[in-house]
Amino acid sequence: MIQRLKPKSEFSRNVLTLMTGTTIAQAIPIAISPILTRMYTPEDFGLLALFLALFSILSTIATGRYELAIMSPESDDEAKDIVFLSILVAIFVFFIATILIWFFGAEIAFFLGNSEIKNWLYFIPFTVLSFGVYQSIDYWLNRQKKYRGMSENKLIQVGSVSILQLIIGVFSKSGLILGSICGWISSMFVVFSRSKIKYSDFRLKESKKALLKYKDYPLFQAPSSVLNSIAEQSPVIFISRSFLDSTVGFFSLVLKTLNAPVTLISKSIGQVYFQRVSEHANSSPHLLLSDIYSVAFKLSILSVLLFLPVVFFGPELFSIIFGSEWVEAGLYAQILVYSISVKFVVGPLSTIFLAIDRIKVASMWQLAYFVVTISVLVLATSFEFEKFLWIYVFSEIVMYLLYFLLIIHTTKKYVAMNGL
Repeated sequence: MIQRLKPKSEFSRNVLTLMTGTTIAQAIPIAISPILTRMYTPEDFGLLALFLALFSILSTIATGRYELAIMSPESDDEAKDIVFLSILVAIFVFFIATILIWFFGAEIAFFLGNSEIKNWLYFIPFTVLSFGVYQSIDYWLNRQKKYRGMSENKLIQVGSVSILQLIIGVFSKSGLILGSICGWISSMFVVFSRSKIKYSDFRLKESKKALLKYKDYPLFQAPSSVLNSIAEQSPVIFISRSFLDSTVGFFSLVLKTLNAPVTLISKSIGQVYFQRVSEHANSSPHLLLSDIYSVAFKLSILSVLLFLPVVFFGPELFSIIFGSEWVEAGLYAQILVYSISVKFVVGPLSTIFLAIDRIKVASMWQLAYFVVTISVLVLATSFEFEKFLWIYVFSEIVMYLLYFLLIIHTTKKYVAMNGL
């Protein structure tokens, strides 16, 4: 009976493996969130949101995006050279970020509109380095189809952060940020030691060759990724500058809660989908469109099932789960859920650009997304916060629907060029 319940296709089995580990990993922060919201104030969550916004922006260039090239080479030895190259770039970024924050920390805090963030800025380079190492190892495991190892690493990373936030919170109101910092750093050492990649495997000469061979990733993918990350994190920055600190906290809790399914399901499907379309791009290009439509359909059904309750019962759900102080976050969730559901479907599909080597096309969209998002937010800050949210959500939906059309159009051209 149990055998019958197991997925028959390799794709489904791999997705299930990733989802199982990620489910356990996500269960920890979800389970303790109602405790954290009663230990910390909305202002505390707002400060964490600012810290994570800066961390997210810098983490997009932590490895120069070289980790994305780990899937490309036919040889595992060459792929391993790229792993070491990615880590070296992360170390370089660590030193550059440290220097910039040391000299311009006060100016950055002033720009963000929150003086309390200043002292925490010095820890961002450490978390960025940790993320860079983690991502490099994660893509290596993905190439090796070691999905169980990927799931276990996710459990280590998320579990470390969540548990430390809870423990430190008993003694300090700074536990949210401090737990994130210590969790990322500790998980970096554990994940690298578990990867079984040896220092003796490092080949400086070959890594230098990879630096030039895959230069399109730092030249085109990295800048566009930074712009995309800035666009995604800019609402937190604009809200911090224009509205109350508690509003930033409400907004960040909504994103954390509604994005949990994205991390749990959408990203797991996306990682396996990336490995699959990478293979089909070389051997069976005619299958690429069916891959896209199949994954998009599955994600669309899941999106409706997951997010519909929030549309009707947002305030009630947030009040019950996180406490009466967070009912306002439930009102914001009823608005933000529409754009998050669209991104839930379209986001994982974008890896097709990497699989078929159309990085420049994706970069053009990301540039347009950055320009539109920043322009919209500048305009929206002149309104009250609820109208600000509706304007932002509408622009997100439009841009991601256009992204989906671009994915289909680019894939069709690729298939046609390959004579299929």
